[in-house]
Amino acid sequence: MAALEYATLGGVKRRLDITDSTDDAVLSDIIADVNLDVEDLAYRQIGPSTVTNELLDGFDALEGGRCLLYPKGIRTITTLEIATATGEDFATVPSTDVFIEPAPYLRQPDWPGFEIWMTDTPTSTNTSSTVFLPGFRNIRLTGEIGWAAIPSTVTSAAETTATRTFLSNRGGDSEGSDELGVRNFRALWRWQDLRTVNRYSLKSVEIV
Repeated sequence: MAALEYATLGGVKRRLDITDSTDDAVLSDIIADVNLDVEDLAYRQIGPSTVTNELLDGFDALEGGRCLLYPKGIRTITTLEIATATGEDFATVPSTDVFIEPAPYLRQPDWPGFEIWMTDTPTSTNTSSTVFLPGFRNIRLTGEIGWAAIPSTVTSAAETTATRTFLSNRGGDSEGSDELGVRNFRALWRWQDLRTVNRYSLKSVEIV
C-alpha cells in the first residue's frame, strides 16, 4: 500500500518559494521518502482510507468474543460478516448489532475508533453469531478506516521536514553523505515534528 501524501510537491514548493519545475524530480524523491517515514514512525497511515472485504481473525477477539481491536482506526462499518470457523460461509451482522468504540464523545476530535464491539442485546433478525467466533480469516470487514482527513499538524511536520532535507542537500554539507560523498535524501526530522507524528503512532489500546 502506497504511503499517503502528507507532504505534497505543491505544498513544499510554496514553503521554499519555488515557482519553476527545475527541482521537481529531487523534491519528489525527498517527499516520497518523508511520506514513507511518517508511516514508518507511526506504524500506520494517518489519514483516510477504505477496506473492502478485509479478512480478520476471530482468534483475536477479546471480552468473551464481543470485542475486536482495530489498530488502524475505523470510522464507519459498511458491512461486517462473520463465519463460525475457518473456511466456513459468511453471514452478515445487522448494522444495529455492531458498535465502534470508544463512542465519538469519548474520542479526541476527528479521531476514529479503535474497537469493534458486538452488541449485548442482539436484534431478532440476527441470524449470525452475536460474538466473534474463533477462527482464521473468519471475519470480513468493509468500511472507512483511519482519520477522515490527514491532520494539518502532520502535513506541516512532513512539509517542514521535506523542506529542511532539500535545503540540506542543496547546501553542500558533507554530513549525511555516503562514502563517495554523494548526498542521500533521508529526512531531517526536528524533535518537535517527530513528536507530532508520534502523537498519532500506534499504541496499545485499552478496552473501554
